[in-house]
Amino acid sequence: MNDQQTNQEETKKSIPSDSLSSRPQNTILRDLERKARVESLLAASLRAVFVVLVIATVALTLASSLQVVEPNDWELFLGLLLAALGAAALVIIADVMTPKKQLASVLGIYVGVSFGLVAALGLSQLIDVVAEAWQLDEAGASLYIALAKGIGGLSLVYLSVSIVLSTKDDVRLVIPYVQFERRNTNRLPLLIDTSVLIDGRITGLAKTGIIDSTLIIPTYVINELQKLADSSDRGKRERGRRGLDVVQELQRAYPETKIVEPNTDELLVDRMILDTAKKEGFRVFTNDLALAKIAEIQSIQVVNVHDIVAALRSEVMPGETLELLIVREGETPDQGVAFLPDGSMVVIEHASEEIGRSCQIRITNSLQRPGGRLFFGKLNKVASPGPQPTPADSDERREETPPSENGPRTEPPKGTPRNPSSSRNPRRKN
Repeated sequence: MNDQQTNQEETKKSIPSDSLSSRPQNTILRDLERKARVESLLAASLRAVFVVLVIATVALTLASSLQVVEPNDWELFLGLLLAALGAAALVIIADVMTPKKQLASVLGIYVGVSFGLVAALGLSQLIDVVAEAWQLDEAGASLYIALAKGIGGLSLVYLSVSIVLSTKDDVRLVIPYVQFERRNTNRLPLLIDTSVLIDGRITGLAKTGIIDSTLIIPTYVINELQKLADSSDRGKRERGRRGLDVVQELQRAYPETKIVEPNTDELLVDRMILDTAKKEGFRVFTNDLALAKIAEIQSIQVVNVHDIVAALRSEVMPGETLELLIVREGETPDQGVAFLPDGSMVVIEHASEEIGRSCQIRITNSLQRPGGRLFFGKLNKVASPGPQPTPADSDERREETPPSENGPRTEPPKGTPRNPSSSRNPRRKN
């Protein structure tokens, strides 16, 4: 048994730490690859079924219309089949060229075409009534009437589609219970940024139960963490692997965590986060101050980790005295740096000699910065009473006093003033 345990321990030690830390990364990436394979297989199956149905439609149509098959009919069948396959190929190419479709745009086109066709039908009836009243058919204007109907109908369809696409956000005001975008009427989901996953404190917040909405992790955030984890720089590699570890831990700690693939263009990650949040109505959960400011400018709700920490940290007022450990030097050689329990920095004057010791620090001032509060303080040195001298010490000190040049100094008798110049005038003659 001991030999087996020893072999197992040696095997664990022989496994490099990089492979151990890359296991969560490989698990997440395998899940994403499996999902992508399933989606591509479904798309290929749908296209194959579409082509088979097109061929079957052409064959059944010709078989029902032709009673007797003649040699020339095969040429007709082949021509129609090639034409149908060409049309099907154009449809499939258009589908492949637009992999990220938006339901709002498709629905807007459908509604616009429907409204345009209804308006075109009404315009056609109006043109017929006018032509009949003015007897334009008898005057040989039937060709121009047909052109007016066709061009007018196409124009109305185009205008309807354009109007619906440009005003799809306001359609709900005109037609109740109809909307082209998904709106979250309850608690808005939180769209997780890369910096939050690298920071790692989101798992602690999720375990406390304070988060009561869905956590959305986009696939492009996972891809960015993968790039960091595969980087040659050690610092970036550690941050990327830490972010992937946090993703896996967050999935276990909070079941309402979802990894989704939004329909966005290939841009910078910050830009894609803002686009996704604006389209889907999500809140951005970030640790990046610049991203938070840009989101606020675009009227996107932001949950900032720094704001949460600032709201939960204890208030330290100037004048309070705290016992802190001075850990390092400050910007100037005579300064020392300590930290409060919440991570706030305290710059202490004349404390460079106390590095590594716990001292009483009196807070003198504070400064609010975007990343948190910065405190300034001084060493609170209390003058301790020294030891009282004993009679033996006073005798020794008296013996050590050197005699003056004019001989030993004698104490004047009682009743004699200590300042002789006050009782005797040197200019006065006796």
